[in-house]
Amino acid sequence: MSRAVACASYLLIDYGHRPLKALWSLLALWLIATMLAHFAWKAGDMVPNSDVILTSENWAAVHDADHPAMAWEATPEGASWETFNRYAWAAYVVIPILDFGQTQAWTPTTARGWAGCTLWWGKWVLSAAGWIVLAFAAAGVTGVARRD
Repeated sequence: MSRAVACASYLLIDYGHRPLKALWSLLALWLIATMLAHFAWKAGDMVPNSDVILTSENWAAVHDADHPAMAWEATPEGASWETFNRYAWAAYVVIPILDFGQTQAWTPTTARGWAGCTLWWGKWVLSAAGWIVLAFAAAGVTGVARRD
């Protein structure tokens, strides 16, 4: 385990000598999350993150559309719902200390296709990786992780 931590410390922050190197890892994770969110949205695999909406008559009317979220946004209730932003959604998944409200408003669904299923599982992996990178970055910035 200590070998894995040492390897991660070297890759992410050069043993604490370059803690800002972790920003590149966060950027890479954010780009992956953004790409997955983009594909899920385009495939129609993102849905409002609300049980009330998902059981409403308006959602039932558009559920079978090719892109139900876009069709639902054209309804009066959907027009006042927060617009999906793949960049902010991905940023919250990778850097969970930022909150743009996107994950409270939108979530991928595993019921419609591969893109939503991939994003649903991927968000857990990306979030865990983001926490790990942030922890190493914090250790590097504070000087806790230093190998001379």
